[in-house]
Amino acid sequence: MLPLALLALAYSLAGPRRYDGRGRRGLSRQALVLCAPRPLTPRQLNGRIANASTVDGILQLHAAHGDALDDINLSTCWSRLGRIAKNADRRRLLQDPALLAPLARQTAAALDDWGPWGVSATAHAAAKLRLEGGPYEALWSKLGTAAAASARDFNCQGLANTAWAFATAGRPEPALFDRLAAASEPRLSDFPSFALGQLLWAFAAEGAEAASLFDASAAELSAGRLKELSPQGVSMVAWAFATAG
Repeated sequence: MLPLALLALAYSLAGPRRYDGRGRRGLSRQALVLCAPRPLTPRQLNGRIANASTVDGILQLHAAHGDALDDINLSTCWSRLGRIAKNADRRRLLQDPALLAPLARQTAAALDDWGPWGVSATAHAAAKLRLEGGPYEALWSKLGTAAAASARDFNCQGLANTAWAFATAGRPEPALFDRLAAASEPRLSDFPSFALGQLLWAFAAEGAEAASLFDASAAELSAGRLKELSPQGVSMVAWAFATAG
């Protein structure tokens, strides 16, 4: 229901009334344009995406507003998908790649202009969704390039999440991991304990050459950080050092 003041304004601007051929009077075209709902702003769109509770809800929002979505909106789509998708959703997305194809294509085309948070969040979500193979090759390729370019701008959790994503997806990206190692090593003391374990696990799982990173991490853990790790974190770190040799 339009507010009375807005409806009165619409009528005042409407000019001569028009008839529908059956004697019924309605608003002029000018008034109808005035009364039409305004497009959602990027901030409003982001709120709707962030509050979506189902995978289909996110896909419907993208289908309805895709051309209006900016980089934050698109990366929020991925982040939300990674957070709420259940095993049944993941199986359905893998069995029918066409469901995610429009979002994947739009993201791949835009990644060159994204900031570090969007790149890391999207890679992390794509790995959680287990997206791999031909339908997502272009997306992963562009993510690898964008992540390598953004490596020194990631925060510590972003570094760990990005390394975890590419290792989990089984993507061999030696140049990317070289840059992630170079960006991580000077900041190891700033890493949350779990993120440090996640980072080391990812480098070991990837088989990346990172002797200096592991040496620096061993010194950091020996200085008291080891006791901060949860049992899962201890297991990740132990496996990583055993695997990396």
